[in-house]
Amino acid sequence: VPAFLRDDRHLSSVMVGALFTVMLVGSVVGPAVAGWMADRWGRRAVLLVVYPTAAIFLVAYVFVGSVIWALALVGLFVGVFAYAESPLVQALFADTTEGAAARSVFGIYFAVAYGVGALWQVVVGWLVSTYGFRTAFVVMAISFVVAGLCVVGAKERRRHRGELALDYLD
Repeated sequence: VPAFLRDDRHLSSVMVGALFTVMLVGSVVGPAVAGWMADRWGRRAVLLVVYPTAAIFLVAYVFVGSVIWALALVGLFVGVFAYAESPLVQALFADTTEGAAARSVFGIYFAVAYGVGALWQVVVGWLVSTYGFRTAFVVMAISFVVAGLCVVGAKERRRHRGELALDYLD
């Protein structure tokens, strides 16, 4: 995002820092609000809203031009929705694993997630250098939609109000 704001939108370093800070504020608020909502309506249901909404705001981010207030507003929502996804997926995953085997499964999950994340950075970098920021952001948005489609069939164990999700520590 800072490279996009600097190189594609030609903003000053101070403005890049300010706009990225706004996005990071969203990245703190988003997971907290999404977690609260997921406790009430279910992780899967909230993820099915978060993924397409994050995709919409990612695409909007590259189409608002260099209008500072629009970049700030859309960037805030990119932060809220794009960063809400990971804790929700982890919580949904925790709901599907139980007992001592869950520790092994979580180890595999994080190894795969971080490995794919590292490769994804290379792909996004290549997209930016070959096709530009707009294409890279659209492809990232498409990946959110695809991830949402993967969640459609996910099963979750509904917890009762006040029940802690600590089964996997047994």
